[in-house]
Parts: sequence; C-alpha cells; structure tokens
Amino acid sequence: MQLLALERNWLVGRAWLDPQEAPPNKPRRVYSALVRSFRYPDQSEGGELGLLPLLEGKCPPRDEGGEPASPLTLCDEDGLEHVFLGPALRIAELLRNAIDEDPANSRLSELHLHFLDWIEGRATGLSERLESRLHRWLRSRDRVLALSDFSTLSKVYGYMLSGLGQLAKRKGYEGLVLLLDETELFSDLSLEARAKAVQVFKVLLSAALPGHGAGSIDLSEVGDGGLGIIRRLPPRFGKESFVAIVLAATPGSESESFLRSTLGDDAVLDLSNFGRKDYLEMGDRILSLYLAAYSEISRRALAALESKMELWLATGTLASPRDFGRRVVDFLDQLRHASIDFA
Repeated sequence: MQLLALERNWLVGRAWLDPQEAPPNKPRRVYSALVRSFRYPDQSEGGELGLLPLLEGKCPPRDEGGEPASPLTLCDEDGLEHVFLGPALRIAELLRNAIDEDPANSRLSELHLHFLDWIEGRATGLSERLESRLHRWLRSRDRVLALSDFSTLSKVYGYMLSGLGQLAKRKGYEGLVLLLDETELFSDLSLEARAKAVQVFKVLLSAALPGHGAGSIDLSEVGDGGLGIIRRLPPRFGKESFVAIVLAATPGSESESFLRSTLGDDAVLDLSNFGRKDYLEMGDRILSLYLAAYSEISRRALAALESKMELWLATGTLASPRDFGRRVVDFLDQLRHASIDFA
C-alpha cells in the first residue's frame, strides 16, 4: 500500500500501534508516530523524513511561467487559519532564513530541533518555552499552542492530520495516506482505554470520509477535550478531505469487528491465503530479480527451481510466503555457489 501510494504521488505516514510507543488510546502518540514516519514520493530514497520537507517545501507555480512560493499560512474554505500549521509554516520560514544567515549558530539549531519536537508531537510541555524563545530570537509573534497527551483530545489530532492532508495537496501532492498496522492491540486494552481508542479510530476515519451525509461517521459521542480554542477545534480542517486511511486487522479480532460495524463490509478487504498459483508467481519474480543480480548463474536454475517449488507445494511443508521466499533464495544461493571452486 505504501509503494502504491508513493507511486501515485501521495505522502505516506505509517504507524504500528505499539502499546509503548503508540497505544491506540493515546492520540498524540499515534499522531507523532505517523508524522515522524512521513515518506515523500519525490524524495523516496530519503526514507522517513518527518514534517520538515512539507513545512519548508515551496508550492508549485500557479502557471508555467510563475515562480513557486512558500505558503506562510494555511486557511480553510471560510478563511480560518489552521491554529497549529499556520504558525508552523511561518516559524519554519523564519528558522530556515535565520539558519541560512548564521549556519554555525548552535542556539538556532537547538531551537529548530525544539520546533520540530513540538509540531511532530514528540514531547509535551514545550509550547510556552518554545514560544518565548521564538519571540526573542526570531521576533515571531505567533502563538505556539500545546499538543497535549491527554486521551480526550482525539479531535485535535484529526484536525492536525486533515490539515496536513490539505497542506500536502497545496504542495502539489495528491494528499496524505495514513497506514495503521497492528490494530488488534485494541483488544488488549482495558475497557476504559478501549473506549478512548474507539474515539481515536472514529476521528481518524472521519478525517478520510465525507464530513456529512452518506458515508460520514457520527462523532457525537466523542468528547471535547482541552480548554479555550483547543476545545472549540473541529475534528477536521476544511470541508474537503485529502486524507486516505488504511487499517490492518487480524481476522476475528475485536478491531476487525469494530471496523466492519463502523464502515460496513464493503470497506473491508479480506486478504486470502496464498494458493499454488500465487507461490509460483512469487518464485518466478524472485528468480527474475536473482538473475538480474547474478547474470552468471546457470540457466539450469530455471528448471531446477521449478521442480523444487512443485515439491515444496506438494508436500505441504510451507509455513508462510516468507518461508517460501527464504527457501527460494537459499536454493538459488546453493546453485550459484556450487559452481565455484573454493579450493
């Protein structure tokens, strides 16, 4: 799914719902795991790059002769600015200019790291100190609102991720794909934590679905956490969604039941086990890659591997596609090295 999305010009964020790093009842940690893992279709060799390329990258030109410009704000259809990402875009611009002018300044480098810690949700309790330092060093006047770890703030992180989808679209991408794996850990939570996780899942799903009418999700049971402006934030930024979400669940788990009851069976794709045809195709693909890497290998490997695969399938000794792939590579390695005179 990640490779398909990148090939189609989508940003991708991926998270495993680890009980320590990203428990599904802790929306700030799920958000942080997703955004820190961001991969970009035009920087696919760079690996996980986080939010920095999205915040600093320029928008494409409006026409062929125009110059691309960095957005210094992000507003919805009603002209309301995103209360986190609007300031973050301006701060990123100020920091980049300041560091370009004084690249050896360690205080600016440290400030840059603290800024990323804040907007990527890597730590809490940063906002007041960060705001004070930004005002002093960069003459910034933007407010730096806290991204808190309270489990009652799931709407804030739906607002954040849908805002990032809008920003991705503005920067010339198709949008943002979110991949959540190991959702079955949902089943291991206490009843109270599970109820919070349901709210997190609903908010994340609603960021990728229509806001109203058919296909939308009822968020009336999701509470409004926080104070002041945080409490009044909607669960989604903007009317149109540029977010897609894919959740992986083990068949028979409570997370699968939740997804089916929330989305309907039409939105659930059952992944069937590999059959004989699938295994043989997998073996052929591995062989093609192997021959491209080691062109000197004897072509007799074609026939030898085919008979070996048929034997494995006939005896029923395969544990998984991974086991099959390992056997294919091991067998080809043996064929390749058998022709070498080690004496």
